[in-house]
Amino acid sequence: MSRELRRNQLARTEASTIRAGEPCTFCGWPVDVGDAFCSVCGGAQSGAQLKPSRPSWTESFSCPNCGAESKIDPSERSYTCAYCGSSSVLDRPGWRAFQQEPEFVLPFAVTPAEAKKLVANFLKGRWFVPEAVRKAIENGELVGKYLPFWHFAVSANSTWFAEIGEYWYRRESYTVVVGGRKQVRTRQVRKVEWWPLHGKFHRFWRGYLVPASESLTQAEVDLAGPFWLEGLKRYRADFLAGWQAENATVAREDALALAEELFRRWQREAILDFLPGDTYRNFKVDTALEHLETDLVLVPFYICPYRWGKRQLRIVINGQTGKVSGAIPRDWKQIVATVLVVMAVLTLLALLMRFLSSAPL
Repeated sequence: MSRELRRNQLARTEASTIRAGEPCTFCGWPVDVGDAFCSVCGGAQSGAQLKPSRPSWTESFSCPNCGAESKIDPSERSYTCAYCGSSSVLDRPGWRAFQQEPEFVLPFAVTPAEAKKLVANFLKGRWFVPEAVRKAIENGELVGKYLPFWHFAVSANSTWFAEIGEYWYRRESYTVVVGGRKQVRTRQVRKVEWWPLHGKFHRFWRGYLVPASESLTQAEVDLAGPFWLEGLKRYRADFLAGWQAENATVAREDALALAEELFRRWQREAILDFLPGDTYRNFKVDTALEHLETDLVLVPFYICPYRWGKRQLRIVINGQTGKVSGAIPRDWKQIVATVLVVMAVLTLLALLMRFLSSAPL
């Protein structure tokens, strides 16, 4: 990415993070009305009430080819899928209604023109890419789209126990036989002194996005991240002007199970980093997740679908940071040919060096 492009992107990102609201009673960061927790320090806000969701987006369309859910303009009668590129004629009966209005939007900070440059730079850094793949990506349609995600904030309280080990060293003597004679030598031996320790640990966790649709996998989202969630804005319909937006199809409960598993793992790793000593054993932890807050947020992505043989692939761009990820096939014939050429050149050089070293002066 060029220096000027990065500067413009950061300027837009900073501009998008200007927030209004009452200051947090703990750190002073502006907290929007209705937020139960501060998005920076995690402090619980007194008198906060969760904003009730209102129904929105009354019509959506499920692509018959790949299953992606998308918001549909009622005036349209045809639709081109942003993920697989297939075209469909819309049939109004059977459309699924959107279940919940999003709470927040993470605005786009990368323009479509910049996104195309990012994809071009991404391809330049890849070797042995088939020419057909380059053309398919360059000629593919790059679609900017808001995808729905469940975001959870939680207060984790743990009690833990472990045996902490501290290393110490001493010199020990041992006997060896050298030339038929015994010799006494010394060596430094590491010992471990164990002692029990227990305590409590508290941490506020936030920042992990779980897809609320099946269009992107969790692995694809993790590769495209991270996102700077301090830039979240309260949802307004005008944020979606000019962009496609997808409806949520994954239930909150299903996403919560994944998030809770992750928060418990984060909590365990944080406690292990906190432990004193050089090593540990018999570590046990009991974690309670409390004061759970859930938000449905819209996150910006650019998606470029393309086909390689029978495979349907796609490039994914983080619409906030410009990070590019995606599967890029390699031409194995080119790789094998290059390896053979390099091996042949090395072999010729070795033969030449041997000939020169054995030739008479």
